[in-house]
Amino acid sequence: MIFDDSTPTILAGDFNAKHTTWGSRVISPAGRQLLQDSEQHGYEVIGPDTPSHIPTDPRFIADVLDVVLCYQLPYLSHMILAHPPTHRTDWSAFRSTLEELHIDKSFSCLEEVDTAAQRLTEEVKAAYSAATIRLPAQTSR
Repeated sequence: MIFDDSTPTILAGDFNAKHTTWGSRVISPAGRQLLQDSEQHGYEVIGPDTPSHIPTDPRFIADVLDVVLCYQLPYLSHMILAHPPTHRTDWSAFRSTLEELHIDKSFSCLEEVDTAAQRLTEEVKAAYSAATIRLPAQTSR
């Protein structure tokens, strides 16, 4: 059992326990166990109504990873909304830009190393900025 006394408690985070009951796309063994434990010991597992994880890799699908466990609360509980993503990065474009960088490998003094490192840092930042778009702000429902 997660809770062992009558102290009102809220736990929130990624418990690595997916279940459709709280909005995940799939049911994992840990999710099945968490649901069973919550039913046996009288606490709530609450998930958001939108995914709490939006992967940047298109091979993966958005899902609910973060949930809230509520135990012995003297009032009704409600879910804290997840923050929507604010930007999206095209990692292929970022990688392509980095592959095209020319890095001078011969230096005659420490100042040249420092200058090259600063230039590389600025070019990596510029490549990231060019491959990243800001998403429009979403309004509340």
